[in-house]
Amino acid sequence: MSSVWLWLSVPLAPLLFLLLMVSFPAALRRLIPWLWLSCLPALLCSLFPPVSFSPEFLWRGAHLGGQHVLVTAWLALTAVLWAAASAYAASSMADSRHLLRFWCFWLLSLSGNLLLVIAQDALSFYVGFSMMSLSAYGLVIHDGTPTARRAGRLYLQLAVLGEVLLLSGLLMRAHAAQGSFQFADWAYLPADPLTALLLLIGLGLKAGFWPLHVWLPLAHPAAPAPASAVLSGAMIKAGIFGIWLFLPAMPQWSEAAMLIGITGALSGVALGVFRDNAKQVLAYSSVSQMGYLLFIIGLSWQLPAQRDTLLLVLVVYAVHHGVAKAVLFLSADLLKSGRPGNRIQATILMLGVLMPALALCGLIFSSGAAAKSGLKEALETATLTQWLPWLQFGALASTLLLARVCFLLYGLQFKAADQPLPSRRLQIWASLAVAPMLLPWMWEPMNIALQKTLGFATSLQLSWPIAAGLALAVLVIWRQWSVPSSLRLLGNPFLLLSLWLARRSGKAWLPAFDIRLDLRLLRDFERRWNRSWQSHTVNRSAVLLLAVVVVAATLMLVS
Repeated sequence: MSSVWLWLSVPLAPLLFLLLMVSFPAALRRLIPWLWLSCLPALLCSLFPPVSFSPEFLWRGAHLGGQHVLVTAWLALTAVLWAAASAYAASSMADSRHLLRFWCFWLLSLSGNLLLVIAQDALSFYVGFSMMSLSAYGLVIHDGTPTARRAGRLYLQLAVLGEVLLLSGLLMRAHAAQGSFQFADWAYLPADPLTALLLLIGLGLKAGFWPLHVWLPLAHPAAPAPASAVLSGAMIKAGIFGIWLFLPAMPQWSEAAMLIGITGALSGVALGVFRDNAKQVLAYSSVSQMGYLLFIIGLSWQLPAQRDTLLLVLVVYAVHHGVAKAVLFLSADLLKSGRPGNRIQATILMLGVLMPALALCGLIFSSGAAAKSGLKEALETATLTQWLPWLQFGALASTLLLARVCFLLYGLQFKAADQPLPSRRLQIWASLAVAPMLLPWMWEPMNIALQKTLGFATSLQLSWPIAAGLALAVLVIWRQWSVPSSLRLLGNPFLLLSLWLARRSGKAWLPAFDIRLDLRLLRDFERRWNRSWQSHTVNRSAVLLLAVVVVAATLMLVS
């Protein structure tokens, strides 16, 4: 019975805090600094996972919990990122308008994100996924600016579309499994092409991999920095998480998924390097990194015998990217909030930006090296070495993009408020910034992968794309090359489509028609009916009741 309450407390803890906030709004500011504690049950369950259980009192077929690395590692990542972002937002959002509204959407998104991770049935996953996706709309539009509303409109339209496609795919998958919503019954059940396509698009819209990424570069600059941190670090990975759970190995689609993944990895860099907004460049970096995660899924479809090994590669890569990207999004806010008061703080800031950036590039001894070495080893073992040059070229391109990010983040210091850095925010950010370097030594799966990179040949293969990308970035700065204005102002055509859809939805979709009824006939009939019942009402009621009993008895005898 204890495991029931332990797993239930994971999604319910944020809702309990939400109930307290709504019930006692006067105590809101005293409650906000403690909201990060709502992630504590999730963290405990990830470290000491109890036995899974089926809470049938929620809905039929509900099944929560799990001791597999996919659940425990993903849950730990989600809990840590949300806890750190919650503690950071308690300081950075203290003076924000509509504070209660922001935290309501925040806690609803958190609860949904945690629920979908611990779900072992499709219905529980869908409830959590919907809570997270739809509530995140309130985080995107929080600032209320025209840019935020525009980004929120496109986000919500695509989120609703994704929900519809996902639900359709899940129902078709359950129908093929004889009505079962349990993931265990879906693991080796083939998926027909239509079901697979519905699930890939529905979940891909949330994951934001190319070409379904159109909302990401708009939502990140509009949302507050803590929301961007969890949006990129935790929430978009729900799409990747769902694809792995819902679809079995599909060798016939593996090449296409790997090709789309590599295309997304490179196109995200090509589109992002021309932007001037640091958070938007980071958004395109997320598009690029989601491409690598999709590539790993495609590789697992092509090599079903190595699915367990590639699952570990996927989890290591997701954890690595989630932590590093969350740090960089928080950096975009921290660097504007104040200026370092001494050389120690200045050094911390510089290292805190460089460590996650270089980890995303694949620097040796970092989480990025561990993640990319696992993918490289899988390709070499399966004699798929024709993909290795593309991965190396992608590492070079990522280095160039991350150099652009660091350049833009450095420029934010000159726009910073003339005041000391908020110590609370600096402490939270710094504790998360060291994770890309500490994780490979603290977490066993990442440590095993990292040890394979310590050889000279492997280290050289990981290092030369980073060196080449940094050399190219230095050349760009030295020659003072600038981005052409035509590329800098490149628009998003999906915004025009979004605006047209919003305007069209406010109009009638069908031609208007008018049906006129002569109500006098109805009133005359009503009067005659009422008069007929004014006398002998009891007798007539008894006759009608007797007739119903006779008909019912006759039907029972006939059957």
